Amino acid sequence: MPHSDSLTKKSAFVTSGRFVNAGMRFLVNLTVARIFAERVALNGEYQQVWLLFNTFFPIFLFGIPQSIYYFYPRSDYDQRGAFVRQSLLLLQILGGVFFVFLFCMAPYAGKLYGTPQLIPHFRWFAVYGFAMVAAGFFDTLFIVMNRHRWQAAVMASEAVLFFCATVVPIYLGAALITVFKCVTALALVKWVFVLGVLASEKREFRLTWTLPQWEKIKTQLAYAAPLGLTAAVGYLSIYLDKNIISGYFGSATYAIYVYGAMEVPFVAMVLSAINNVLVPEISRMHHEGQVQKISRVWQRAISKTSLLLLPMWIFLMIWAVELYVSIYGAPYRASSLIFRIYLLKLPLRITAYNMVLSVIGYPNLVFRIALIEMGINTALSLTFVRWWGMPGPAIATVIATYVQVIVLTRVIRTKLSLRVRDIFPWRHLMKVLSLSLFAGAVSLIAYVAPVAYWAQLILGGALFGVTCLVLFWRSGDIALLFNLPTFSLGRSFRGKNREP
Repeated sequence: MPHSDSLTKKSAFVTSGRFVNAGMRFLVNLTVARIFAERVALNGEYQQVWLLFNTFFPIFLFGIPQSIYYFYPRSDYDQRGAFVRQSLLLLQILGGVFFVFLFCMAPYAGKLYGTPQLIPHFRWFAVYGFAMVAAGFFDTLFIVMNRHRWQAAVMASEAVLFFCATVVPIYLGAALITVFKCVTALALVKWVFVLGVLASEKREFRLTWTLPQWEKIKTQLAYAAPLGLTAAVGYLSIYLDKNIISGYFGSATYAIYVYGAMEVPFVAMVLSAINNVLVPEISRMHHEGQVQKISRVWQRAISKTSLLLLPMWIFLMIWAVELYVSIYGAPYRASSLIFRIYLLKLPLRITAYNMVLSVIGYPNLVFRIALIEMGINTALSLTFVRWWGMPGPAIATVIATYVQVIVLTRVIRTKLSLRVRDIFPWRHLMKVLSLSLFAGAVSLIAYVAPVAYWAQLILGGALFGVTCLVLFWRSGDIALLFNLPTFSLGRSFRGKNREP
């Protein structure tokens, strides 16, 4: 129990830092949309600079941060300094390569996006790219060093400073390039801070500035490369449709599209917290040959997750237009269509298919399936954008994602000798979906109220929420509904069949 409580506290610190970071990023995009309400194209240009960075950033991390989770705990105390120095050196080199890449890509990105005026912005952001890659293992290193409070504090502080560095210049009417100079300066401060912290660290290791051994570098790269390639393919696929829209339609249309082509804020963090408990349990049970227990545990996790995702899915599908007009303003009303298309992927998030297939010993299959998904996505996106315009790539992304999940599920079933019903609790899912649909129908009463969109949204949300609570209470699911946190999920898995 003390160990479980310790893990819970650590998870709470990490999650809180990420929550603040995600919240501030959301507020930045919201504020930028509001300030640029009459200049949507300028918001599109701001988003296009970020698009170039976000598309390629994970590629140049090359899996080095993830490799720290594996190598650092396995290193002897007197070898940890050498490993950290080695990781730091690799990331400085990769950061330099990323800088050169972004700097050289600037003219091509300006031509692709139809924004030659952004070439100086892209080049300034090359410096940002260097700093972010060079300091890219800071969060991971603090977690493995058990500095969870530090990690959360630094992440939250960085998020607040990022908000100030972005919003304040825009609010004061500064040129767009000034905004990126401020954000770049913040990234350089973080990079210097990381170097200072590592140089002064003595509790966990002593960092000396001698060259690492080539054999150990090759060992780390051999482990990190598959992780990096898989992440690279995943992110290229995520940003594929956005790059196509940016190239075909320009800044103003891209601004409308990118605000709709998004995941529901904060959902990823909740699902990550649940999956961070589920996936190690599945790995352990698979190692012990307890396949039927995997089925029970997996179904229980899906049952819990569905109580969060399915009602949210129905509510957002119904109220997407009112939500977007209320939050972002009337210019972004068309974003609600893209958002609704993207919402079709939300029910698939009830479990972590890639992670499960990886931990049962088939990471190469995950990579191959990701490549197939990206190929399908590319072909369909380029076809559908010609047929249906702006919604086309979003539809292609949804279709490719469903194909990927179907293939992943089939492979997992084959490897674990399970049936589909051994993974998905269909009766429970259909019940939750039916109750959510009924609650959605009740919320439509708010449509008749002669009030503004934001008031209809609040009234509809209240009706939906109260109806869901009553229905889940009467169905006996209310206990699961309030038992979603990681620590509760962990206890429910670990508390049974444990030897004293």
